[in-house]
Amino acid sequence: MSEKTGFLRNLFLGDVIEEVIFPFPRMKAEEQETIEMISASIKAFGKKVNQDKIDKDEKLPPELLEEMKELGLFGLIIPEEYDGIGLSVSGYARVLEDLAVLGSAVAATAGGHQSIGMKGLLLSGNDAQKKKYLSKLASGEMIAAFCLTEPNSGSDAASIRTRAVLSEDGSHYILNGEKQFITNGGFADFYTVFAQTSIEEQGVKQDKITAFIVTRDLGGVSSGPEEQKMGWKGSSTTMVFFEDVKVPVENVIGEPGKGFKVAMEILNNGRLSTSTASFGVAKLLIDMSIKYASERKQFGKHIGQFDIIKEKIANMSMLAYGMQCLGYMTAGIVDRGVTDYSIEAAVAKVFSTESLWKICDEAMQIHGGMGYMRELPIERFMRDARLGLIIEGTSEISRAMIALEGLKTLGKFLKKAGLRGYAQKAFTPAKMTKAHPIFSKEVNLFCKGVDKLSAYAMQLLRVYKKDVILLQLHQKRIAEAVMDLYVMAAMLSRTTALLEAGKSKEEAKTEIYMTRSFCRMAFERIEKNMDQFDLNHDHYLGRLADTLYEDGEFAPKIFDLGSLEDMPAAKELATATP
Repeated sequence: MSEKTGFLRNLFLGDVIEEVIFPFPRMKAEEQETIEMISASIKAFGKKVNQDKIDKDEKLPPELLEEMKELGLFGLIIPEEYDGIGLSVSGYARVLEDLAVLGSAVAATAGGHQSIGMKGLLLSGNDAQKKKYLSKLASGEMIAAFCLTEPNSGSDAASIRTRAVLSEDGSHYILNGEKQFITNGGFADFYTVFAQTSIEEQGVKQDKITAFIVTRDLGGVSSGPEEQKMGWKGSSTTMVFFEDVKVPVENVIGEPGKGFKVAMEILNNGRLSTSTASFGVAKLLIDMSIKYASERKQFGKHIGQFDIIKEKIANMSMLAYGMQCLGYMTAGIVDRGVTDYSIEAAVAKVFSTESLWKICDEAMQIHGGMGYMRELPIERFMRDARLGLIIEGTSEISRAMIALEGLKTLGKFLKKAGLRGYAQKAFTPAKMTKAHPIFSKEVNLFCKGVDKLSAYAMQLLRVYKKDVILLQLHQKRIAEAVMDLYVMAAMLSRTTALLEAGKSKEEAKTEIYMTRSFCRMAFERIEKNMDQFDLNHDHYLGRLADTLYEDGEFAPKIFDLGSLEDMPAAKELATATP
């Protein structure tokens, strides 16, 4: 009955594929030892990183960049045969957790290089391309950047205008165009560039996206001035221009016309480390908040003794545990060979970046006026965190993708199975059997949540059919439920693993409390969202927005009421009979 694909796709069918999430993934002992050594090196390196000065100067000092190269931070995921360290997806995610704490300049430079900049070469490049470039990329001799976004093309990647025209002799492409918001754009030597190309299929020519390796030494490549940003100030973000660049045909990544798929694979893979990087910062802020709440006194008590602060600390910690569980769960299932993880990666990215934003907000609130001052790093982390909700797919686009991908899977099943299949799904409750018995109530809530999601999704397809693609507020509710369910599942899996590894209930009480509390609160949200199929405010919100668009501004003005002297006349008019 189930589709043997992704874990989250199957939740739309009402099926829980437990072998994907149980047992919770672990790294090999040898890699753990390697990561511990890298982590120690990063912490020693971090003492030299003056984040406030970098933020003020808006530049990563050249000497720090050189030391990052010497530490091997640009070759973390490149295989050893190409002089890299060869970390797994989980291992790289763990290192990003440490790098993120050193600030956006360090983390974005290393992450932009590996997570997306040269990832296309690693995932889809041929042997000759890898042999030519990977060693240089591992050493930092070449720094990579990812060039997809354009001034008129953001989330709608298929609408890019940069064009590559094949030369008459077929030896190279002539590349022209411009890319916007390019991390490492100011000093990169290696660019993964996406451009429209003319592709002939079955005798018909049409424009399709192709991915290219473009190096600065080809000529015609230039960078614009550094962008003035709210956060990520120490990282390089520029426009990149391509003017009559002669790109050899052997620099095509994958196949001509298949670049959109390459881009999506890069972004899916790149999102895997976002969750753990966000967790690294979240943990730091929570530790700071716990310390401050335990020391700061008001009204004769430490502020941490007040229920409203306890609520903040507890909620922040639950979110952080969810980030940790999601991040390593998703990275781990990729390391195990699961190929369909696009929904999981999107959920991990959206949940973690939005959770970090909430944690930054609460950390600042707990610290009060001190949190607002630059003496503490909270305001800087808050500015940096805000970009997470935008890059590599905005939260809104990601929510739509989460919902529509799952609905597509369910639609295919219902089309094939018909009414009998629909009835079978509707009356077959979800099951989870591998969680620790201590979580029987939480497992019951999870399974009820899965049933509610599946029922909502089936009703949506039955009523609206293909028009479901237009119903973004329904998609949002579905995505919210999927995110809560994935966090619940990841928490149940990880905390179960702790208990099965020999930890007593007392030793694991923090994780138990967080799992139980999150599952209960998440189910309440799922129930609320899934009860809004008919009883919702979607129509009224849409009408209100359309009216505001017609007005062209926020129309109500306080003087619309008239003056005090106008009031008697207004009353008489209101009471007059026609």
